[in-house]
Amino acid sequence: MQPTLNRQEIIPEKETLAMPYSILISQMDQPLRLVEGPSGGGDLKTGGVEELPDKSINDKEIYNSFKGVLSFEDFWPSKGDYDMNDMIVEYKREIYKSVLTSKVVKVIDTFVPKHDGANWQNGFGYQLTGIANSDIKKITVESGGIVSQFMEGQDREPGQNYPTIILFDNQKAAINKTFTVTIDVAQERFTETAFTPFFNNKFWEQTYSKFNMNPFIIISANTGRDKEAHIVKFPPTSKMNFSYFGTGSDVSRPDEGLYYVNNENMPTGLQISGISVGTKRGTDFLVPVETTSILEAYPKFGDWASSFGASNPYWWKDPDNSKVITQ
Repeated sequence: MQPTLNRQEIIPEKETLAMPYSILISQMDQPLRLVEGPSGGGDLKTGGVEELPDKSINDKEIYNSFKGVLSFEDFWPSKGDYDMNDMIVEYKREIYKSVLTSKVVKVIDTFVPKHDGANWQNGFGYQLTGIANSDIKKITVESGGIVSQFMEGQDREPGQNYPTIILFDNQKAAINKTFTVTIDVAQERFTETAFTPFFNNKFWEQTYSKFNMNPFIIISANTGRDKEAHIVKFPPTSKMNFSYFGTGSDVSRPDEGLYYVNNENMPTGLQISGISVGTKRGTDFLVPVETTSILEAYPKFGDWASSFGASNPYWWKDPDNSKVITQ
């Protein structure tokens, strides 16, 4: 059973200075590390997660925008080739707020699968972990006709503790397709922080969930729904078969809230804020060549991951060009 996360109604804005939960692993006791965005700098207000200035779309709503890259290894719970390119997805989140109240009225999430390096038929979805189903009025998915069998024709996956949206069951049919999810919030009571993705802050964790965008792949979705791979430390959904934890190379300790890390302290899924998938070294995330370990493709990755983010936070800027896709 998925753990229930504590939640309050309002976050005092003056206490929400946040640490980035990107690029994947941050620990509560580490000093603030700024994530570099396209402008080359960090931002204390957003914890370094790329944030565009408030934009007005009419006299009633304004919005902020966040983007990044998600990457997963599907051999989990075994280590496999550890190329971390079995599914790579670009995401963007737009948070719309009322001009009058500054409270969230809707969220629009956009996902584009950019690379498929898998042998299996994998699905993809995400959960608004920590946000009650009753707090979400309606979810609309625009997917160009691609639908997941696990949604059962509903606007969210049935039988989940928190709103969960499965976008597709087969990444091979979804590559370079755009999936847009519009989430209408039931009442104007949430601050923007409640939906800002990939933060890591002790006060915020005690008040809301930091897992409000909790992406995952469904490994071999054509054979079942119970095998998920998430970003390290992000909890599985209630559909997950917990017997996978602690097998193969996995050393998860669900009772301690530690999920999806292997016996070499390496993650199963990762998230990098403020960048896109591409071929420009130092600016884009370059995909590791098939069957080439990300540890070889990005020589600084291992030190960063094993240090829980304390060393080489910009490991992705310095790939070995002979071991990544450059064109």
